[in-house]
Amino acid sequence: MVGDLGGSLDVGMASLVPEGHDHARLDMVKPRKLYAKQCQVEVRKLPLSHSQLASIDKLYATGAIHSAQYDPDHLTTQASILEFMQAHGLDGQSRQQLEGRWHAQWGVSWDVGKEGDRHWRTLLQCACGYHTDARQQHDMKKCDPSGELDHADPKPWERRNPYDYTGCLAHIEITDRVSDGAVLCIVGYFQHNTECEAATMKRLPAVPLHPHVYEVALQQLQTGGSKAQGVDTTEDAQNNLDDWLNEKSPNFRPEIRDAVFYYASHADQGERLKVCISTKEMDRAAWEIAHQSLIMLDGMFGLCTSRLLLFVAMGVDQAGKGVPLALFLFSAPTGNKATHAGYNREILTELLTQWKDHLSRSSPSTMAFMPLIAITDTDTKERSALLDVWPGLWPLLLKAQEGDTWKLHTRSRLQNLESRLMESTEHAAALQLIEDECLNFNALARVGGSSGAHAAKAGLTLSSYELSSSYCGWLLASIIMQQLPK
Repeated sequence: MVGDLGGSLDVGMASLVPEGHDHARLDMVKPRKLYAKQCQVEVRKLPLSHSQLASIDKLYATGAIHSAQYDPDHLTTQASILEFMQAHGLDGQSRQQLEGRWHAQWGVSWDVGKEGDRHWRTLLQCACGYHTDARQQHDMKKCDPSGELDHADPKPWERRNPYDYTGCLAHIEITDRVSDGAVLCIVGYFQHNTECEAATMKRLPAVPLHPHVYEVALQQLQTGGSKAQGVDTTEDAQNNLDDWLNEKSPNFRPEIRDAVFYYASHADQGERLKVCISTKEMDRAAWEIAHQSLIMLDGMFGLCTSRLLLFVAMGVDQAGKGVPLALFLFSAPTGNKATHAGYNREILTELLTQWKDHLSRSSPSTMAFMPLIAITDTDTKERSALLDVWPGLWPLLLKAQEGDTWKLHTRSRLQNLESRLMESTEHAAALQLIEDECLNFNALARVGGSSGAHAAKAGLTLSSYELSSSYCGWLLASIIMQQLPK
């Protein structure tokens, strides 16, 4: 392909022209010498094996590279350079061809002159010199610069380069002017190894498509895929759902029916479409990791083009990973302009109650499903709905405010307990209220973390005092006073 370039910078580019390309001779071009400090090519940006990198370092140390500057405003020079680059597939149009061997691996640009023009450096590498493992290691280090993540046994990348790896050392850095493409500098090593010269494409290259082609393809894929799944895209979503969940329908889907524990169709204008989903695996996870423990609830809006809202209940497993436990999908009210505002306390209470009843029915015992703690954002509708369904629940806000949140809720529960005690007219019932609250504080100490345990200890201290004889005597006197005629 290309002969040895040697280390001389004064021979022009005549020796770069292969046989059969006499029209691209550049022996009349007079390149300007470059000092060594100007010839620093970013070879570390190339995905190379250790042996390749050592060989390239030796080429630079011995001067066996081509390195020359050219006058960007000399038309004859630039015309000759363009012919040469076209002959070697280095011009912009040739590099865009799918079968092209030169692949850009790095680039940088900077402003020059008062006219606002820019210069651009592009580092190209022969496809047969691209080392897949080296690129994988480079990208892993880029994603984890600290090296703290465990990459002991990464899955090797599958080579997608159209050409096989031959260890070719050919690479070139071109500096050109952005405004007109005039070449200012060429530095690199053009000689391909024997295996590279004989290499042919082994894999189909990635084909760039016009954005409109993507749009049409996705639309056709969606339509065809939907039909393959039994979805009539000409029907409304609620009609398809009715077909899937109706046992008398020819499109009945028992696997979908088994995963839907609550469904309400959008029959009338004032009604919502409601679909609540949890598989058997999700039900088991709810009992294993969320019962007498923690759940998280959050909503998502704009998940599709329809005016639908999705709320997700999640738990946390032993590895600290989030596990979805139930999906609550419902439509915004008719006439509602903003989808994100299409929910309230009542709809969330309804759906959470259905989930609680569904899990309680699936329990092998008569035990009702009961989480102890719920994490939400600052939305009062979510917290209020959770407390409607589980009055003994401890709603928790942001992690950063966890300590203050536990203190506030502990204080609120104690104040509520005192109010209920004052309203009580039976001594045994009053003691039972205190004992129930002690159970709640003990549960908080188990699952509330260090800040929750600290708040629980304070609550238990006061509750223990309330169970003492002196407090009970005061409480009994208060109850008697309430029964006296006014």
